[in-house]
Amino acid sequence: MEFQIGRFKLPHVPAYLLCMLFLMLTPLLSEEVQAQETVRKATESVVYRGSVIDDEGAPLPGASVAVKGLKGVGVTTDNAGEFTIKLPQGKYTFVVSYLGMHSQEVKAQAGKRLTIRMQSDAVAVQETVITGIYTRNIESFTGSVATFSGSDLKKIAPQGILKSLSALDPSIIITENNLQGSNPNAKTDITINGKMNVTALQQEYETDPNQPLFILDGFETTLQAISDLNMDRVESISILKDAASTAIYGSKAANGVVVVETVKPKAGQLKVNYNGSLQIGWADLHDFRLMNSAQKLEYEKLAGEYGLLGPDGEIISEAGMDKYYDKLKLVKSGYNTYWLNEPLRTAYTHAHNLYVDGGDSAFRYGIGLTYNKNVGIMKNSNRDVFSGHLTLNYRVDNFSFNSQTTIGNTDANNETVSFSRFSRMNPFHEKRTAEGEVPRYSYRYAGLSSQYEYVYNPLWDFEQNSFNKSNAHSVTENFQMEWRILPTLRFRGNFQYQLSKTMAEVFVSPNETSEYEKEAMKKGRYTNNNTNQTSYNGRLNLTYGVHFDKHTVNAVGGMQFSERNNRTFGFMAQGYQSDKFWNPNFSSGYPEGGRPTSKESKTRSASYYLNANYSYDMRYLMDFNYTSNGASQFGINDPFTTTWSVGMGWNIHNEQWFKKSKVINYLKLRYSY
Repeated sequence: MEFQIGRFKLPHVPAYLLCMLFLMLTPLLSEEVQAQETVRKATESVVYRGSVIDDEGAPLPGASVAVKGLKGVGVTTDNAGEFTIKLPQGKYTFVVSYLGMHSQEVKAQAGKRLTIRMQSDAVAVQETVITGIYTRNIESFTGSVATFSGSDLKKIAPQGILKSLSALDPSIIITENNLQGSNPNAKTDITINGKMNVTALQQEYETDPNQPLFILDGFETTLQAISDLNMDRVESISILKDAASTAIYGSKAANGVVVVETVKPKAGQLKVNYNGSLQIGWADLHDFRLMNSAQKLEYEKLAGEYGLLGPDGEIISEAGMDKYYDKLKLVKSGYNTYWLNEPLRTAYTHAHNLYVDGGDSAFRYGIGLTYNKNVGIMKNSNRDVFSGHLTLNYRVDNFSFNSQTTIGNTDANNETVSFSRFSRMNPFHEKRTAEGEVPRYSYRYAGLSSQYEYVYNPLWDFEQNSFNKSNAHSVTENFQMEWRILPTLRFRGNFQYQLSKTMAEVFVSPNETSEYEKEAMKKGRYTNNNTNQTSYNGRLNLTYGVHFDKHTVNAVGGMQFSERNNRTFGFMAQGYQSDKFWNPNFSSGYPEGGRPTSKESKTRSASYYLNANYSYDMRYLMDFNYTSNGASQFGINDPFTTTWSVGMGWNIHNEQWFKKSKVINYLKLRYSY
């Protein structure tokens, strides 16, 4: 084969050599072409688009969309929850995160729009501030706040929400009542940062003026309602402590605010959850290092219980000496009675929570039943709380509706003989006779006079058919409507109706020692008190939030109104021949000069509030709160009072020069007035 190039003719080349040369050059040419194609593709950019929504389908503005493996590459979603990111052509994975939500990793797909649905994260709840009126990022909040999840509470003290809070946050102070002991019906004395008002005024007010304001699912509630709440129903608890965080509730929040949010139904297949707990309690009596009968009698002698002592150490008074030797005879005969264990028992307290939920992004439901049996260590003391709740969430277009109905019943029993009566008994006093019977009195002494002196046996009273009990029924309906007018503007309306009925009954047996010296027709008494309460609460507000460049602006304004109607009535009957029948029909009538009592009251309140928040690059923060509260108790001349606050903050940990610190990852400087 010959080749000619211009005037030059190449020598003859065999065909097989040309084939070999072609095969050798082909890979080199292929690699060059691939390299050129790679360079061409690397210089091309691909645009990825998508949106980030919550589990209800609402857009999430400000969500972070980062590219996995590329440090510093990412964007945040706009006010409509949309994002656009331009990257060189390749395979990428997006890491999407949002405050209070589980982070998600999603594979990027060029030319296909992504819709990323975020799910609530109970662990990330500590990054949010829930005030009951609005929810904020804790980094943009200038107030003093602490937030805990339901799982945090159960790790500390499963026997009570308030006890768990006091262990988690040192600002929550619970004053122990030694007189009440483990009484499950005793009211908890709780404060935030200590008592701020004059003490011992609780009898003059509906609630203790030192206790904080309690908010449950956006509405005011009572301390007892929080105490009775099953811990498995708690999603999160926020403690608002200073002026910047509590001012939106006005003067009634001067002692702080405790905001409780319950578990909401989640979308997905039908799920059945059961949680139960059992606690065993008993009295630790090791601290009661009591004297024996001989030591106690000698102590009484030296303390002057039987009169002055002579130089020889003997009692001078003849009456005192007679009384002393009468008791000494009991000591010598072997009396050494231990009283403290008689009214006590081992308490088995258990709680149960059954919850069923399911649905989709448009409609969700949750049905729950809870039962708490709180058994006191004192016999005849317990508190049984049963409740059922139904939650329905419905979302259509820009509207969402939420209804939560709760029905509750509480039965409470209190001991009729206090522990202090047993603790005051002497070891040389008789508890039971030789035949094993319980006598009415443990000690009787006449001495030189004909008048007997009795020391009554508390165990006798303990075994009578007296009772001190109460029963309460309640129905609560919470309804919420939200209209997303714009991606940055929302209108929300909340309404609550509550009905409760409480009946308290106390029966004192005619055989009790306190009735012993009364006339026959006046022994024994029965007291009945009934309270009916209805209340209406409503709130309307507008919420605005926008994020652009490094600026974040949030504002909320609205009004709240309420009305409460109370009606109480009661009566007392006396004169019973037996404690087997406590019905008033078996009494002899009303006490002398006594008659049934009745009282009705109605209170109304209204408030207007405004909160504005600004943050720059999540470094420099400012808050402003304004509230005007009015109540019918203030009178008609000046029914409103105004409260305002200003707060500023600096997130030092977000400064570039501070991010290098490997010791401190969160540092904020704040000021509120």
